[in-house]
Amino acid sequence: MTSTATPQQTPLRPIDTRFAAQLGALYPDSHALALRSAAWISHRLADGHVCLTVGDAETRDWLQTELDIVAPDPVTWKNALEAAGFVGQPGDFLPLILDGDRLYLHRYWHYESTLATALRERAQVAESVDMARLGDGLKRLFTAAPTRPDWQKVAAAVAVLRRFAVISGGPGTGKTHTLAAILALLLEQAGDTRLRIRLAAPTGKAAARIAESLDKARARLDLNDDIRAALPDKATTLHRLLGLNPGRSQPRFDADHPLPLDVLVIDEASMIDLPLMAKTVAALPQHARLILLGDKDQLASVEAGNVLADICGDGGNLPVSGALAAQLEQLGIELAGSDTAHAALADSIVLLRHSYRFAAGGAIAQLAQAVNAADTRRVRDIRSAAGDGITFLENPDRKALLQHVVEHYRPLCTAENIDTALAALNRFRVLTALRRGPDGVEQLNIDIEQALRRAHLIPASPTHSWYQGRPVMITRNAPDLRLFNGDVGLCWPDPEAPDRLRVVFPDIDGSPRWLSPQRLPEHETVFAMTVHKSQGSEFGEVLLLLSDHANPVTTRELVYTGITRARDRITVVATDPALNAAIATRTQRGSGLLDRCWG
Repeated sequence: MTSTATPQQTPLRPIDTRFAAQLGALYPDSHALALRSAAWISHRLADGHVCLTVGDAETRDWLQTELDIVAPDPVTWKNALEAAGFVGQPGDFLPLILDGDRLYLHRYWHYESTLATALRERAQVAESVDMARLGDGLKRLFTAAPTRPDWQKVAAAVAVLRRFAVISGGPGTGKTHTLAAILALLLEQAGDTRLRIRLAAPTGKAAARIAESLDKARARLDLNDDIRAALPDKATTLHRLLGLNPGRSQPRFDADHPLPLDVLVIDEASMIDLPLMAKTVAALPQHARLILLGDKDQLASVEAGNVLADICGDGGNLPVSGALAAQLEQLGIELAGSDTAHAALADSIVLLRHSYRFAAGGAIAQLAQAVNAADTRRVRDIRSAAGDGITFLENPDRKALLQHVVEHYRPLCTAENIDTALAALNRFRVLTALRRGPDGVEQLNIDIEQALRRAHLIPASPTHSWYQGRPVMITRNAPDLRLFNGDVGLCWPDPEAPDRLRVVFPDIDGSPRWLSPQRLPEHETVFAMTVHKSQGSEFGEVLLLLSDHANPVTTRELVYTGITRARDRITVVATDPALNAAIATRTQRGSGLLDRCWG
């Protein structure tokens, strides 16, 4: 039976149903179930899923809970898809691709399959290395370690020995220190040959942080002056690196026009979605090294995919190959190897396990580890003990909570100069899971502004939308202004004309950039921000607010990410049931990247 009917009326977006209707018009003999599937995969993509898996439990639950639809019989479903003229097999050039049980939009199937192939091929390449020089460098740069093996030293060795390396670790595990050592070792290996190294990150804020952190790390390393001077001191966004601008239909650099570099380092890789990672890897010259830094346990990207976590898989917990183990032994590193069949990526993934940011056994580190392990009993014990930088509040009075926030923002509002104000802004932030609702950023920012007005810390009239001390976050990219989604600035009087307000953004090199408020792209007040938007940032103290109402956004990864934004103190506002429910809920995104990389 065939039908030209468009999808049934469901809570789908207009763009989802229009997409299916257009396919129905172009392929009039398609079964209604195939057309509905087109609308479903379009909708799932907007929720971060790369594909929709026919017949699996997660798909059945989603159809039932979100769309109030009983999942079709898997055999009937696949038959309808295979018979549809707009659904192809891998290698076909059709709007949708059915690869096994996974249904993709063609573009995303292409992103996923080409990325996995490129990473596997790159991971199989062992570089030609002067082992004696590398061994001497490792001994000089890694002198003492709190654990054995020294995972920073392992990561540095792997990154020099392999063309592709991933270094994953939580906050304070020494990723930047390790990176500085890696780049120094690569420069030593290159000798008199010029090595073109580029640093990049998903956002301008993250790019500024990696450049600043690397600058501090280089000062601590035992390097000769030539190597120290050759270390990169600037970073850029991936969009700028690739030449991905709104006015261009294609990036400036791609497989046909590769990037002019020898080493590409990408920080905060967990924030990178599938399309951007695929385009970046495609633009690498064949000989170039790729080094990814990030925390695989953090929140996935806002857009489609869970790329870093999928690339890492269970790597870092698996034995390396016998060949790599032998090389490491030459370098004085003992690591278990295995000659059994093993995925190429296993030799490219290193997990940093020891945090230097938090005091040994400190409560914030313990809480983050317990959340990451879904150990609710340990979380309860930490909650009962409290102290040592952690406070738990359950159902606090809203007025008292806002007063707590006001006192933490008082130094910002009373700062006498822009440097003091920017430092105060980074000492405290309110984080929440949601955008809307009483515990969402929209309402929280309104409530915080009202509380600051009552405390006479900002102008009393709400008609004064711009005032000294107002923090704003950019929500739409403006490459011509070098402003990108997630960049945070602060409204402050112009030093040359104090009666005129400007918005100050820290540039990638740390210097302030003063812009007129009227020139800014879309933006919002940011006394409170979502945990998603906080990725790549750290604050002295964090107030993490979790809603009592169950929602799919509040997950283990979100709680872990929120906790690890805090350096010194964190206040968690959540009931016991809400916190336990969040910890028990893992981020699940439809994707085949893990299987393609590791299968």
